[in-house]
Amino acid sequence: MELKSLNAKKVRIGAKKGMTMDEFCRKYDCSVEQFGTRITQLYGGDMKAVSRIINEIEANAKLPRPQQDVEPEDDTAVNTVNHGFIPVGQIEDARLEQLKQRAERLEREIKDLDALRANTEERSAHYLEELSEIEAFYAKIREELIVKGRKFDKIAGLANELVDTMNATADQRQRKVEELNDVRARIAALEETRILVTGDGTISTPGNDEFLFNEAGSKEWLRELLDEDSIIELRLREVRVLARLLAIVDNAWRDGIRNIVVEFENAPELARAYETLS
Repeated sequence: MELKSLNAKKVRIGAKKGMTMDEFCRKYDCSVEQFGTRITQLYGGDMKAVSRIINEIEANAKLPRPQQDVEPEDDTAVNTVNHGFIPVGQIEDARLEQLKQRAERLEREIKDLDALRANTEERSAHYLEELSEIEAFYAKIREELIVKGRKFDKIAGLANELVDTMNATADQRQRKVEELNDVRARIAALEETRILVTGDGTISTPGNDEFLFNEAGSKEWLRELLDEDSIIELRLREVRVLARLLAIVDNAWRDGIRNIVVEFENAPELARAYETLS
């Protein structure tokens, strides 16, 4: 027969009578793939129905069969002539046994799934508990961070205020130091500064340890003195002492120290020469 003559009714009747996939393919001269395509067309793409009838046909191959197995040519003969097929009662018993075995298998699978679900729920509960602990810990840390952040802002503000205070204090101190130096300079200008020159060439300021002996320019003074006729009676060592003295007095005057008194001890020649030059 041609495959296009196969309809849904013939498929149901053939499966009910125990026809296998090979028998269907031989009868309708087609391959297994072509037969599957035709079944899908007949059931309108309902894959559940297609799967159910295919499983039923494949299950027929597992049933015991007689040595002579001849397919009926007419579908109506199923109720009148046996044609060598297994009685319907035996087929039903075999199918019942298959269904029972399948039910047992499904029960085992459901039991396994229940065990898996119980284990999954237990693990999920454990993870949720850990997440809850972590969330509580995080909330505590977050609160501590908020408190620390507020404290940080407060301390930072106080520190900035102290920095401003220190800067202001440093500026004020600098002004005071400058003012003090100015006052000291004015005091030094008004106070008498006594410079003592001894016969051995020592120059000192008795009672005034803060006086700065600035001898810069003494070489220039020495060159000028060597050209002066008034110091011709001085020895070279005494001329050098006089040059140093003149540089010290000149630099002190430039620094604002005006009231300077020069005294000589055991150095009459230096005294006369200084008075001549003053």
